[in-house]
Amino acid sequence: MSEVGPVFPVLETWSEYRRHMEWVDGEGGLWTSGHGQYPSVETERLSARTITVPPCHFGIPVAGECENTYVGIEGCIEVVLEDDRAFTLGPRDVLRLCSGTPHHLSNYTFSHSLVARISGRLPQKLTGEFPNVEYLRWEEYKRAITWGVPLAERWGMHRGQAPYVTSEVMKGHTCIQPSGQSCPWHGTSRDLIFVGLSGSTEFAAAGQSWTLGTADLLILPGNTPYKYSNYDPETAVFFDIGSIHGAGTEDPPTRFYFERDPGWPVDFDTPELETEFSAGQRK
Repeated sequence: MSEVGPVFPVLETWSEYRRHMEWVDGEGGLWTSGHGQYPSVETERLSARTITVPPCHFGIPVAGECENTYVGIEGCIEVVLEDDRAFTLGPRDVLRLCSGTPHHLSNYTFSHSLVARISGRLPQKLTGEFPNVEYLRWEEYKRAITWGVPLAERWGMHRGQAPYVTSEVMKGHTCIQPSGQSCPWHGTSRDLIFVGLSGSTEFAAAGQSWTLGTADLLILPGNTPYKYSNYDPETAVFFDIGSIHGAGTEDPPTRFYFERDPGWPVDFDTPELETEFSAGQRK
């Protein structure tokens, strides 16, 4: 595990940042194609912000110069590509679009909608090995959730992971944690962004703790050990996503698990758990 970077964990809560919404007028000043956007949070390679589209607003253009991953939080948004393919984003639905994919956002319902958009900066060279579009509907992928991460079979450590969306820029998935559960101290060399989707999750890292609620955004810099716990009576659901590379490098990311809290600053002599990731395998 390499040294912790200079970036400290940052939590932006919906209860605070919602007061700083910026209204973006639509093309030609049409009020029906405007939308609201909230302040962004940024890592070395990724940025994230929430976007709201009011009822009966449509045709909101997005140039698609960056790679974008959308995650539905509330309401329903339709994402339409130039070739007229349309994808509906409800709560916990996920859509990844590669760079160079212009699209429009629309809300044809009578309720406000809220989505998170994570945008990624492109690497210098693209391999073209990933699909241009990945679309995961909650009603389908909830049946593909697995519970095989380290120690998840033990009571008190139960947590589930949904299938990943993966590209040359970012990799992310939905995570589920039942009430009364936690996880081992662990981390990865890549910067991570967490988006609260429902329920409440308490993250411990860098000698502090933060509670991630619905529409909250949390950044954890690479190589920062952390654990998360659900102390509430309802199941917690969040989305986590990070760069495909380790922080500050072009190397593949590594992942690590500790037997106990490694402290802050990190005690690098803390014993590591023996897992399939112990040899620094890719996340």
